[in-house]
Amino acid sequence: MANPSLIHLLNGLVLTEKIEVDFFYSSVDFASQAVRKELDSIAQELNPNCVERHDYDYLAPTGKRIAEKKMVQFVPAVVINNEEPSRIPVE
Repeated sequence: MANPSLIHLLNGLVLTEKIEVDFFYSSVDFASQAVRKELDSIAQELNPNCVERHDYDYLAPTGKRIAEKKMVQFVPAVVINNEEPSRIPVE
């Protein structure tokens, strides 16, 4: 079950637009597995049709490349609706 305080904060939130969630994990890290379970639970509590999730193994070449692109340095990490850093407007 997801963290009750987090669900309380999200209570009443109705997702109508798709959100993109990138989850970076390590298959040898227990914390990563715990976060994965929380993400599954949160997605079910919200509208699962509006959550587009991508899981990346930080130790795999593809996962490492995407993590570097999204400026992720540690796992577990969750990135929500992140644009590539080069496309983020600078004020």
